[in-house]
Amino acid sequence: MANRITNYFAIALLLVGLLAAAVIGEKILLEKFVSETRSDTQNQLRFYHVQLEANLQSDTQLVKGLVAVIASNPDISQDEFSTAAKPLFESGSSLRNIAVAPDMVVRYVYPIIGNEGVIGLDYTKKEDQFDMVELARTSGKIALAGPVELVQGGSGFISRIPVVTGTKDGNSRFWGMISAVIDVEKLYKKSGLMDAEIPLEIAIRGKDGAGAKGAVFFGRSDLFDTNPVVANIPIPNGSWQMAAIPKGGWPVEPNNLWIIRAAFASIAMLIIFPFFALARATGRLSENELKLRGLYELSPLGIALTDMRGRYIEFNDAFQNICGYPKDELNSLDYWALTPEKYTEDEARQLESLEKTGQYGPYEKEYRRKDGSLIPIRLNGLLIKDNKGNDCIWSIVEDISERKASEATLRKLSQAIEQAGESVIITSRQGIIEYVNAAFTTITGYLPEDVLGKNPRVLKSGNQSEEFYERLWRTISSGNIWHSSVIDRKKDGSEYPAIMSISPIFDESGEITHYVGIQQDMTAHQTLEDKFRQAQKMEALGTLVGGIAHDFNNMLAGITGNLYLAKRKVEGLPDAQEKLDNISKLSFRAAEMIQQLLVFARKGTIEMKLFGLTSFMKEAFKLSATTIPENIVLNTELCREELIIKGDATQIQQVLMNLLNNARDALANTPSPEIHVKLESFRADKHFTSSHPEIHSEQFAHLTVSDNGCGISEHDQEHIFEPFFTSKEVGEGSGLGLPMAYGAVQSHGGFLEIESRVGIGTSVHIYLPLIKESRHTVTAEGEAVSVQGRGELILIVDDNTEILHTNKEVLESLGYQVLIASDGLEAVERFAANKETVQLIIMDIVMPKMGGVMAFERIKEMSPDAKVIFATGYDMDEALKSEMPSVEYEVLSKPYDIIQLSKLVRTKLDLQ
Repeated sequence: MANRITNYFAIALLLVGLLAAAVIGEKILLEKFVSETRSDTQNQLRFYHVQLEANLQSDTQLVKGLVAVIASNPDISQDEFSTAAKPLFESGSSLRNIAVAPDMVVRYVYPIIGNEGVIGLDYTKKEDQFDMVELARTSGKIALAGPVELVQGGSGFISRIPVVTGTKDGNSRFWGMISAVIDVEKLYKKSGLMDAEIPLEIAIRGKDGAGAKGAVFFGRSDLFDTNPVVANIPIPNGSWQMAAIPKGGWPVEPNNLWIIRAAFASIAMLIIFPFFALARATGRLSENELKLRGLYELSPLGIALTDMRGRYIEFNDAFQNICGYPKDELNSLDYWALTPEKYTEDEARQLESLEKTGQYGPYEKEYRRKDGSLIPIRLNGLLIKDNKGNDCIWSIVEDISERKASEATLRKLSQAIEQAGESVIITSRQGIIEYVNAAFTTITGYLPEDVLGKNPRVLKSGNQSEEFYERLWRTISSGNIWHSSVIDRKKDGSEYPAIMSISPIFDESGEITHYVGIQQDMTAHQTLEDKFRQAQKMEALGTLVGGIAHDFNNMLAGITGNLYLAKRKVEGLPDAQEKLDNISKLSFRAAEMIQQLLVFARKGTIEMKLFGLTSFMKEAFKLSATTIPENIVLNTELCREELIIKGDATQIQQVLMNLLNNARDALANTPSPEIHVKLESFRADKHFTSSHPEIHSEQFAHLTVSDNGCGISEHDQEHIFEPFFTSKEVGEGSGLGLPMAYGAVQSHGGFLEIESRVGIGTSVHIYLPLIKESRHTVTAEGEAVSVQGRGELILIVDDNTEILHTNKEVLESLGYQVLIASDGLEAVERFAANKETVQLIIMDIVMPKMGGVMAFERIKEMSPDAKVIFATGYDMDEALKSEMPSVEYEVLSKPYDIIQLSKLVRTKLDLQ
């Protein structure tokens, strides 16, 4: 009985021991199962954590590239912004839209379609967004808000990035805010959170970067009450907290627990199982360690472990390659040896973040490599403890040299294309416009939104045939470059000439993907060509006129001299004198016609002086207005300010008279005829300057003479500046009025333009450059009475016999004694024989044997005090450039008025 009891007791003890061992073993197993399940869940969560953090940071970094673009161009336009932002949406990002708010008010957005409601949004008045915007502005750092409900509908995360620009004094100023909306759904899908086969239930809290204290914005809010595994995601202004449990909840016990309980039924399993479990755990640990070691060694990112003093404990090959140091040298260095001094303040802020949050970054800086060069990098770091409990820092270092170089190249190319003076168009292979630069808008008038998605045929003017465009398409579609001149049509319907070049764009496989067209506006060039041809016409005309002017003026000089003598003979016959006066007037009108032709060809002599155009116009208008009939309403609008120009008042008077006469004639059959004369100050803007590349002034006097008469046809407008062209009836016009005005205005450095429509009227615009002067002089006319001589002896020299004898008789009638000579040599001889008595010489300039200038030089050698008046029938500015005397001598142009001649002779004789 005692043995049985002992056996039973032993059995009971054994059963108790086995039961205790089973209970203890099951408890240990369950704890291990829970630990492993949580570890697996943590590892799975880490995958989604990394994906979400990387995608979020990638989208934010993309947008930061825009900060540099705006900082370098604070006056960026919507078109320039759209061009810079467009590539960000083609890189597979989660971006939904980007808005730029100078001074906190949204002005630009990309894409525009669907986001029009955002434009004009004032952050300072948007209470639900202002706090995060103000945080970004005051801190100067990125602030991530969200998710928030968007003005344009839906929700998203909004990355607020402040933009700071430099000032002229070297300081910086807050320019505005970039707001990048990250599409919530895209971000979650891209990070794998929306996958149907995801093995976890995940929730995220920390809206607006509030971390564990923030609201839940993804998943079930009660998930955080189920003892989940968690991971923190750093964002620029705080953090998010991710929580996860296995899908369906935490398992209560392992599925194979019944097998383990059965195993505990035998003493053998009681002994084997602990060793088996230990081996299994050790194997799993070794496997995980091998995986981590492989990632560490093969990672393209640099990974380094340092102590809190920055000394390197461990690093992988990628980190060594970034730094450029051999392993043994790098082991002897610390973090600060690689960091330039300019990052001292940045490093202090990152260390502060490390102490407060246990992590730092991501942020960008530079390392100094062994060769002294600087390499741009991106850093992330995490505070950990080693096996001795000491604080260490794990850092991940990314070489961003290629990215920085690509961004700089992209920015440079983008700016080069945008700022080019030629129009640039990029189309798809099918010819659909995908891009136009700013010059395209300047030249054609089309905004990008007018043409994007359309065919370039919007520019067709009808001046090129269909065969032309077929040949163009065959050329470029075969991979060749096409060049040609074209005439295209602007948005306003006007046409413009251009030089066009179209080239195919090939991909890596040699296939054509796009076409790029470069177009240069040739309007200014064509205008210059037209003006050059007009100048050639005028040169030919000037040569012709200059050739006949001498003989014609000599004949007129003989006629006017004889007329003066004839009038003296018939002083008692008023009718005869009237006829002779008429002949004299016609003679001088003929001389004026020659002068007008010379002026039109810009070969006439003009006397440029400073004078006030406003005051002059008031007086000149009184004289010119006498030719306007009383039935015509004559309006004047002269500015109050005195406009000072440098010019020939006589020519300006003639220009005004010609324009008024033309306006008068154009009103012949108009029921309510009106002429309007306006004078105003005008400042040339960029558009005006580009339309008139020949001008060199900014300030002009703008004179307009307008009428409501018959107008000028387009055909006649092409010829109105040609001499002798007239649309008037025979005998009603010489065809020199407008050509003379055109030449006179050009001689003053100005230009003349005409606007006219048949049946509506004509406006003539004259622009004369203003002079920054406050003083000008006015020369008064003398009394029209001849001055008599006192018997002085005058030597007249001229190779024209008629002029010689006529002038002799004229001067003798005025009371002078006269000697004559027919060339320069004879003049020298005559003066030598009478040098004591000859008191004045009237000398022709161009003569055979010896010219007048050389002859007078010989006479000056004999008598330094000799006095002379030169005369000529040639154009003094062109034909006599090499023959003209110095400016100290008076020169009379033939034919000359006898009264003026008498005054000049008297003045010269009276000089001491």
